[in-house]
Amino acid sequence: MKSVATALSLVALALAAVVFLAGPASAAAPIKIETLSSKPNRVTGGDALMAVTAPSGTSRNKLIVRRNGTVVTSSFKADPGNSQRLIGLVTGLRNGSNVVSAWAGTDAINPARHDMFNSPRIGPLFSGPQQSPYYCTTAALGAGPPTDANCSAPTTVSYSYKSTNGTFKPLADPNSRPSDLAQTTTRTGQTVDYVVRVEQGTINRAVYQWAVLASDGVTGSKCQASTRIKKIRKGTKLRARADKINGFCKAYAPVKVVKVKQLKAPAGVEPAYTALQAAA
Repeated sequence: MKSVATALSLVALALAAVVFLAGPASAAAPIKIETLSSKPNRVTGGDALMAVTAPSGTSRNKLIVRRNGTVVTSSFKADPGNSQRLIGLVTGLRNGSNVVSAWAGTDAINPARHDMFNSPRIGPLFSGPQQSPYYCTTAALGAGPPTDANCSAPTTVSYSYKSTNGTFKPLADPNSRPSDLAQTTTRTGQTVDYVVRVEQGTINRAVYQWAVLASDGVTGSKCQASTRIKKIRKGTKLRARADKINGFCKAYAPVKVVKVKQLKAPAGVEPAYTALQAAA
């Protein structure tokens, strides 16, 4: 009898070990927090573009985001390219270590955590103590004369477009579309206007210049609205958000729908609406 009891005890222990090693069968996937504008330990200037992704089965609308204990959820907007993700510009980061945390709904006991390190825009960022004297070359690099002893210069944004003859030309008005404007196909297979956004500024006492394809070929404050408007009432001012805008551009700001057209729908099907013209 004693040997039977011992055997049963050993079986129970073995089963407990299996359960412990396997873990819960339905463990929830974690919330994902990312720094998009840089590596999390290379943030500068007190702000960072960030993304928070809800796990499958959890609505992103339930996400609550905090910066160093302060709720900043209102800084985030829905990512049109990912139904589970929010994107937002988190500001007010202090110099040194910062923590951005997130949870869904009322589950704030064990939030997801994302550690970041913010440095002053003038540095030092990774190279240790700054040298002195230090000679500024911002003017020679096209950024204009320095505005302080740390070789700072104003951030500027300009636009260029690729002509159908293969050359790049300046685009004074980013909302204009010259007759010789070429188009290109992105890696995701979208055909867009070949408009390039060029940003130049200074970080860590150095001049940077970034040239990127304007989001979906959309530039400036006028984003083409391709929106689905669920409720339309006569005589009211309609506001919608530009849809299918890839990236964090001014399309996230509300746009005023100037003209709306109702599309014909078969009997029993809810009418669809499309914004024909939008202005910032």
